[in-house]
Amino acid sequence: YQSPEPLPHQGEFQPEVIQRKLQIQELSDQLKQLSKAAMPIPPEVLRELLEQGIDVDIRGSSADELDDTTGLFVSDLEGKGLVDRVEPSRTPATDYDRVRDLLRAELQHFEGSEVVYRYDEWDYLMRDYRVRWCLLREKAIEGDAEGFVANVLQEDATLISQIRRQFQLLKPELFKKLKRRDHGEEIDIDAAIEGVVDRRVTGVAPERVYIKRDKREREVSTVFLVDLSASTDDPIEPPSRLGALGIRQAPRDPRSGFSGFVKDDGFYAPPFVADQQKPKSKRIIDVEKEALVVMAEALESIGDEYAIYGFSGYGRDNVEFFIVKEVEERYADEVKRRIDAMKPHRSTRMGPPIRHAIHKLQRRTARLKTLILLSDGYPQDFDYGKDRRGKDYGIQDTKVALQEARRKGVHTFCITVDREGKSYLPEMCGEDHFIVIENVARLPQLLPKIYRGLTT
Repeated sequence: YQSPEPLPHQGEFQPEVIQRKLQIQELSDQLKQLSKAAMPIPPEVLRELLEQGIDVDIRGSSADELDDTTGLFVSDLEGKGLVDRVEPSRTPATDYDRVRDLLRAELQHFEGSEVVYRYDEWDYLMRDYRVRWCLLREKAIEGDAEGFVANVLQEDATLISQIRRQFQLLKPELFKKLKRRDHGEEIDIDAAIEGVVDRRVTGVAPERVYIKRDKREREVSTVFLVDLSASTDDPIEPPSRLGALGIRQAPRDPRSGFSGFVKDDGFYAPPFVADQQKPKSKRIIDVEKEALVVMAEALESIGDEYAIYGFSGYGRDNVEFFIVKEVEERYADEVKRRIDAMKPHRSTRMGPPIRHAIHKLQRRTARLKTLILLSDGYPQDFDYGKDRRGKDYGIQDTKVALQEARRKGVHTFCITVDREGKSYLPEMCGEDHFIVIENVARLPQLLPKIYRGLTT
């Protein structure tokens, strides 16, 4: 059948807020780097605070006295009424920390607000869309540590180095020589010689004897959409005694967004039963994050556009869409803190996050646009269809969302670590649009290979 085109979503996009956040994040990262020099805040950084529109009131000094930054008062950042004082006796590190605290407070002001969107949902029983059925809440992940990324860079240093070298081969020559053209910047010697011979034989002068330099650039924009459902807290190699229980355990990591309560028998995992059941190995979420770090390091080496988003939620009125990295953002400290803070949440309603990711991708001008979906199971939510234990409704809505993406010129590919994925992914994603990775630990090695195959 041919499904009708969905009605456009309704949401609020605020480019000035995004630009403001990027400026503050970049300045905060710059201050962090400069703080390692153990010097007072240099005047050029203070000037940059003012030039970028960060309203820093410096008392006790005129503009001509910016060369001496000791004992400055810093207050009223971006109209927030935040007042602070840099005491003359404080260390330079403290100066940096206090200014960065003000920047972080301003950033949290932006990130504390969420942008809400309404999306249609395909009901395969009705053979039609439920209009404006789902409410998607877009929000940035808040993080304050970078330890996870640092560990990956250390532990996977050899792998990252190898992948970077492989990705360098993807970069096209800036100018490709096209031979046997009727006009161009150079003479094609081979064609000219053949032309002279042909002219003597036929009497016809050759025409296509030039080389044209054709500028080629790699134009790729990719979204990595990551499943952050509760099941991603499961260990990739569960202890044997857990298998004997025959049940899926609830998240046990203290950072998990899922409390472990029993909502409905068989839908959510049972509550914690004993410390001895705590997983000893990496969790699925840890491997997903590791793969993202490896991927980001590789993409930074070739300049491809990419964004990273996570999704989860609980019910059609609370579909969560987490910003880890926007295309416009640099892969800097703030993004690394967000990767560190990625954690399991609740359910896996895939349709709205896919539609929202496509909405974002359509704003890009790249020639090749790709959506890569990372998941550990089939789409499910407590109200994703009449029977919460059924798979058909969620699979059909996700299928239609992916079809919508392809009609809009976006290549889609699903990567799952669900060993049962072969039973539903051909229907949901289409042949040649998915892969099942049975050995979850290999995801960091395989994701770059998959990406390379999709974008070349």
